[in-house]
Amino acid sequence: MDQSPPHTVSTSRFSDVTGYWEYERPHSPHGYDSQTIRSLPRNILIVSYNVSASPPPPAQSITVPTSRLGTAPVSGFERVTFLLDYLRSVIDACRDTGGGSDIHGEPIGERSFYPTPPPANVIMLQEVTKEAFEAILRDQWIKEYYQIVPSSPDEWTPEPTQGSYGGGSERGRKAEYGNVILATRSLPVMRPRIIHFADTTEQRMAITFDTFLGIPRHPRPGHTTHQHEKRTTARLRLACTQLESGQLGVFSRRHQLETISSEIIDNRIDGAVLVGDMNVAHFGDIGMPQLVGLSDAETRAENDPTSFTWGYHPGKSGKQPCRRDKILYWQNRRRFWVNEIRTLGIGLKMRNGQYVTDHYGIISSVEPLE
Repeated sequence: MDQSPPHTVSTSRFSDVTGYWEYERPHSPHGYDSQTIRSLPRNILIVSYNVSASPPPPAQSITVPTSRLGTAPVSGFERVTFLLDYLRSVIDACRDTGGGSDIHGEPIGERSFYPTPPPANVIMLQEVTKEAFEAILRDQWIKEYYQIVPSSPDEWTPEPTQGSYGGGSERGRKAEYGNVILATRSLPVMRPRIIHFADTTEQRMAITFDTFLGIPRHPRPGHTTHQHEKRTTARLRLACTQLESGQLGVFSRRHQLETISSEIIDNRIDGAVLVGDMNVAHFGDIGMPQLVGLSDAETRAENDPTSFTWGYHPGKSGKQPCRRDKILYWQNRRRFWVNEIRTLGIGLKMRNGQYVTDHYGIISSVEPLE
């Protein structure tokens, strides 16, 4: 089956004026003035989480309380609401406040108000159902500070092509879940695109966009003007994916990763970061990123249990725990750091004893070198 090229998807942000999510015009990669460049973040946090289209079973584990849920959550809507509360606390804790990070939403009437914007970050979610997508759109923290790509779950389903509805093809079936990228408003979103994999029976995809980071520019030797006050930019391409699952999907995963690699390795940009559920399930998956020109940001060994993100939850008996969730990257002209990866949500469950998801999340930060 021929792989169709990526196509543009929409970006939206919530408007306090209209009270609705509105389409956002993609930023142009050209014409940035010095004042805009000075406002760009120096680095970004990157979070990846598979939120699980099917609710995981109950378990005995720690409980992370939340004030926003009065009853035991069970639906996908409530699970994602709970997860966003958790991620907000994680991201706020990464803030350099000098005096601590005790930042909470203040209730105003029937809504909460979060007075301080989060540090620049991108949250990459996989297996988001339509119900969970609605939870994201209603979340007050997301409405105040984030852009969402794509704007609608309808964009998960590829446009019909000739021969789509016949012969057992999966391309004509409406996608039941997909990937979502949440980017803080401090980050420009350029070229938001979706790749619908041709070699898939599970309607897997990847979503990409470009963004700029600001970098201090040091003066040339002997230059007497205030060059130290100026900044330049680094253009990064960020991507979120979930590859084909199961041991039989190893060949599809290779083709899918090759497809993403051909899109994010681009000499017109400074580098790229790919995150998501790589669905490692076969010895043939080991070393696959390197074969398509990508580097693995994880410094721990592939068989180091401290890096594992899947396989510990009930219902996974007989499954080998492994590191399914990864951060991969490619560097071009400008080098950048992908900092140490931390695991999120170990033992995270809700009040009814149900795990939020069957994956752990991962978080890191990206910072271009001067």
